[in-house]
Amino acid sequence: MVIITAVLAVLAVGSRIQAFGVQRDWYPEWVGRKVAHVGFGVLVLLSWALYPEGPAVRWIATVPPTAVALYFTAIGLGWVSDPGTVRAGSRAGSPAGLLRGPVFYSGVFVLLTITFWRTSPVGMAALGFMILGDGMAEVFGKTIRSPSLPWNSEKSVAGSVAAFVFGWIGGIAGLSLLISSGWIAGPLSAYAFPMVWVAVAGTAVESLPFREIDNATATLACVAVGMLVFA
Repeated sequence: MVIITAVLAVLAVGSRIQAFGVQRDWYPEWVGRKVAHVGFGVLVLLSWALYPEGPAVRWIATVPPTAVALYFTAIGLGWVSDPGTVRAGSRAGSPAGLLRGPVFYSGVFVLLTITFWRTSPVGMAALGFMILGDGMAEVFGKTIRSPSLPWNSEKSVAGSVAAFVFGWIGGIAGLSLLISSGWIAGPLSAYAFPMVWVAVAGTAVESLPFREIDNATATLACVAVGMLVFA
């Protein structure tokens, strides 16, 4: 309970700071979304190292992302009013917009935590891509001028390159955590090349013209390829 309370407290404070900054136009809304995207994922994954061993621990570890998903859902359905979170987290600028990207993001965390937990490289590799790869794709796509992709004018070459590079780095960083904690076998170098294929799959699907669902589609593509290359 102490771990869960601490993680939820940090998430709540971070969310309030993000909403406060966006409402006062300290930075663009998309910057706030990306900071939340990466920060949430890194915090939750790092907290995995704090949980003890036990058959029910993976279910306990889903409490923070589940709580976030439920809160976003409550706002999206109009049950809770939180204009700051709507502006900071919804691409559409409406409460219903939280029911897509943010809820999918949290939901994927819950699904992969239950399915793979910290005993398989597959879940961590996919989550690493979702956190850094998908997160940094928009950052580089918006800040570096480059051609649009032929099949999706809303995505750019710079964004896709960033998705691949940072997706690979995110996966390797996460796998390093699992290896150093003794949950999966090393060495880390054995995962470097397989992670390339996971990042390729995630990047390819992230580039497709399906708005606001790539947290789910790209990450699940990483899972599918990860199950092959890490077998």
